[in-house]
Amino acid sequence: MRREVAGSVNEMSIGGDRLRGRWTLLLIPVLAMFLAGSRVVMAQPDPPRMPGWPPFREVWSFDVSTNAIRQLDVAHEHVLANQWREAIQILDPLLDLSPGELVPLHQIPFAELSAENLPVDSPVPPRKTWRRYLNVELTIRSWLSQWPEAGRKIYRQELDPRAVRWWQEYRTTGDFAAAERIVRRAWLSSVGDDATNILAHRAFEQRDYITARSLWQSLLPAALAQALIANETPLERVGLPRYPDSDLPPADLIARIVLCDFYSANEDQLRIGRSLLEREFPLARGQLGGREGLWIQLIDDLRAGLSRMAESEDSSTGSTRRLLADVTLPVTWGSHPARAGRDGPVFDLGAEVWSAPIPQEGLPLFKAQEQRLLADIPPSYPVIWNGLVLVPTATQILAWDVQSGRPAWKSGDDAQPAIYPPTGGETLVPPILSSRGRPAYSLTIADDRLYARLGWPVALQAANETRDLEGQLICLDLGRDQGKLHWRVTPADLFDDGESWDFAGTPVVWEDAVYVVVARSRALVDWGLICLDAETGNLRWLAPLGHGRTSQLPNVNQLGMSLATLHGGNVFVTTEPGGVACVEGKTGRLLWGVTVEIPGDEPSRAPYLVMPCVADQGSIFVAPADANDLYAFEASTGAVRWVRPQPEPLSQWVGVADGQLILGGKSLWSFDTSTGRTRWRFLQTEPEWSGYGHGVFSGDSILWPTREALFEIELATGQPTRIHEWRLGGEDRRGGHLAIERGRLVVSQSDRLCVYGEESGIVGQATVKQGIGRLSED
Repeated sequence: MRREVAGSVNEMSIGGDRLRGRWTLLLIPVLAMFLAGSRVVMAQPDPPRMPGWPPFREVWSFDVSTNAIRQLDVAHEHVLANQWREAIQILDPLLDLSPGELVPLHQIPFAELSAENLPVDSPVPPRKTWRRYLNVELTIRSWLSQWPEAGRKIYRQELDPRAVRWWQEYRTTGDFAAAERIVRRAWLSSVGDDATNILAHRAFEQRDYITARSLWQSLLPAALAQALIANETPLERVGLPRYPDSDLPPADLIARIVLCDFYSANEDQLRIGRSLLEREFPLARGQLGGREGLWIQLIDDLRAGLSRMAESEDSSTGSTRRLLADVTLPVTWGSHPARAGRDGPVFDLGAEVWSAPIPQEGLPLFKAQEQRLLADIPPSYPVIWNGLVLVPTATQILAWDVQSGRPAWKSGDDAQPAIYPPTGGETLVPPILSSRGRPAYSLTIADDRLYARLGWPVALQAANETRDLEGQLICLDLGRDQGKLHWRVTPADLFDDGESWDFAGTPVVWEDAVYVVVARSRALVDWGLICLDAETGNLRWLAPLGHGRTSQLPNVNQLGMSLATLHGGNVFVTTEPGGVACVEGKTGRLLWGVTVEIPGDEPSRAPYLVMPCVADQGSIFVAPADANDLYAFEASTGAVRWVRPQPEPLSQWVGVADGQLILGGKSLWSFDTSTGRTRWRFLQTEPEWSGYGHGVFSGDSILWPTREALFEIELATGQPTRIHEWRLGGEDRRGGHLAIERGRLVVSQSDRLCVYGEESGIVGQATVKQGIGRLSED
């Protein structure tokens, strides 16, 4: 059966019209290759501490299934007694009733969590500072991967009749739901690997290379799977479930994994996978783009063809990575929904071309003197789309032509840049009580539509606040209707009376779904994720994310912006304080969660923007608010890949490039994405040289804004190569959040938008000033 199945899916196609241009003729043929018993369980007591360890505690709690914990414990006792049928009779109904409920792995006896294989020089904290939660389905699937042959034999006797019936349903109807049912409910059945293979092919056709890679890797023998991640040192051994005895050709699986790495521009993994294929299966044959031949030769020919194509394009394209880029990705904070940044054009900074005011609403601040510097940080994050620069505020969306500075779609000397509301924003009635933190506004554009949250940027309303501060979500049609309102919703439109959820951040969009973080403050702070229909704004589902203890004062509103991150079909959210959650984008099921411990007796709730997760190549990078550490998680299961102390309070992501994770606070830092080790740092000690706004990639450099100047920093070394001072010609200019397009650099300051051109200003060699330096290694 498996040989027949493998042959039936040998040809794959992408479909759609996303890839355009003369190189489409190459890419399209190539891609044608192929719940009862739940309650809130608060944190368990900390393990004994070694002398000198600082006091830590867990301040975030997920809802966990106490029934599932008990049932898994009983099933484990049966397995220890080789009573396989009895264990299966417990696991089967548990998968039916509670697949998406979380269980704490530190309470599951067969979850072999370990940090024993740490390298000697690994930059980790002095003890484990996280706890991991996995949903019932993934927990059971990981456990089944460890069952010996005797257990697998009984499992297949019990579940094969049902699984084969589902498989025949898929073969007859082509309904992928039947294949998904096999993977979810009968993972170890004799057709479990065939169903996994089918789902991997579908993910590849949809260009979800991360999911496809994970599925194919789960079918490899253990030694080959480990060889593909030889450059990583995972802290935890419970990771991706692995089908233990698939008879699918491993050479085909590795070749397809290599293609996933190629099309997602994962150069490091591509080299590892190609070397493994050449070493272990040099004579293995396959089909690719209508050609048959040796796998290794087919892959090399594909890479060479696209490299020649990249070289034939002008310097603004410049790389195979850009040729493979999906030009339909939504644009938002951090460039796109994965928040990982992307290649920006080479830019030679010149003089200011045009500028325009950004009207901002003022807020009464709690302890204003303490927050003066924070409140001065620019609130509006700009986005460049279709030759326009768009900027959100609390009350309106502004848009200009990025080249000329003329208001978008308007003419006349008195034209205003507001596209929504078209007559300009209405003045907001301020809160009665003061606010803590800083305002922040961003937006998302997808499929010619703009999505944003308008209103006061209050993430958590004070208990004693008497004014209604709820925001609104808007969707504008930027294509045919030039910014006309398509839909608008408020929390009252989506939730029943008494639920009191508020929008806590900007929407992020993928395909036909809009995801928004929501929050409410009661005895505990509750966080959730909602999914709306992109066409209508109707609510599809609400996924509760958990509960956090907070030191929020009853007479102080908490400002902020919480942002979701999209990667591999899943949605990732970092909550405040101390929680990270992964939600399945299609269904809203929680897949995994991690809690991190916050130092001190009470979380300080430092009034920074809650930094979103950054996703890249199957890894999730998180710098939780108030935590001392920086984390890298495996995207599919939440397994911790590495953790290292934060060198300073980090407040800005730049993104991921060339195997480097770039973050900023006062200084700019580069960490190796595989190990967490510091590659370089661009240091500062003086306030005027502190990071001041969101930086961007530009060719092989990073443009990093400080209050007084813009630095161009070499990506490979962290060496500043040029410096441009903002204040030219007596103008009072400073740094801000950056957005870049060919020929233009946009700087969103606290109350003004400034746009710079190229090669027309005073730009000199950077000099190493006091407090500015670099370090190549820890």
